[in-house]
Amino acid sequence: MLKLVRFSLLIVLNFCNLVKEKDAKTHKRRIHADRERLSLSSSEINNNFDQCDSISDKPTDQCDLSNQNPTSISGLDIQNANTPAAITIAEMDTDDVPIRFCADSSTTIVLAVTCLESYQLDLVEQFLEKFSSHVCQTTSIDSRTTHLITNDDKHSLRSPLSMKLIEAIAHHCYCVSYRWIIDCLKYDRIIDETPYEIEGDDTDIQPHGGPRRSRLIPNRHSLFQNICFMIKCTENPDIRMTNERLEDLITTCGGQIITCVTQRLLDKYQIIVLCDMLYVSERRHNYDQCRSLGIHFVSSDWVLESILEYRQKPFSLFEEVPL
Repeated sequence: MLKLVRFSLLIVLNFCNLVKEKDAKTHKRRIHADRERLSLSSSEINNNFDQCDSISDKPTDQCDLSNQNPTSISGLDIQNANTPAAITIAEMDTDDVPIRFCADSSTTIVLAVTCLESYQLDLVEQFLEKFSSHVCQTTSIDSRTTHLITNDDKHSLRSPLSMKLIEAIAHHCYCVSYRWIIDCLKYDRIIDETPYEIEGDDTDIQPHGGPRRSRLIPNRHSLFQNICFMIKCTENPDIRMTNERLEDLITTCGGQIITCVTQRLLDKYQIIVLCDMLYVSERRHNYDQCRSLGIHFVSSDWVLESILEYRQKPFSLFEEVPL
């Protein structure tokens, strides 16, 4: 009887052990499956983070866009990116006008004005006051002058013809519209003058680009190089053209003033006599001989027009011949 009881207990214990082993194996399989699912979820999340910077903050179409254009710029890249030379200001009166800010706004500006209306002169005064640390004004144009401010209301980027315009071109100055002053005041800093540079005077049908040609020429003060001038013309009070002022223009552009012609000068230089028709008519007997030596008799307008365009005009357009 005792043996039978022991045998029964042994069977019960073995059955319990089998149940425990089965439960343990089932539990291990569940843990393994959960780990696989957890590993898969982590992989998917990592892939999603590779595709999008933030899953929670971006909608699906933004993620797709990021996949199509994977190139991104970090904050450091943006700081190191080159600043564009031109900035288009949407608020400007003219559409898509590039505003270029001067790299060195500390350069001294010595400006003169010509043909300005009273309200335009007021703008110049405001400009001088605002940028007084490195801007000043002069009444006459010389080698120190850097800018001439003119009125182009009648024709855009075309200045009325004046002696100051001619002198400014002779001195390689910036000749700019007063609108440059307006925009400097508007943006509270000195901006690039180039878009406002005068292209010619309003007496010509087509712009000739004289101011820019003068300003950019490598060999300065060379327009009348190797030319000697004799001044025999009368002064023109209408445009305030004195012979002294004419001499200054000629020498500024590299020419020389002479009072007589010698063989040495004929061999080395081109000789030009600035005169009027009365002068050559009174010297008819010498005119043909001088012309045969290569001496040209032209009006003083040849000098002025050549400086305006900063290139020598044909003599034939300005020749003075006897009556």
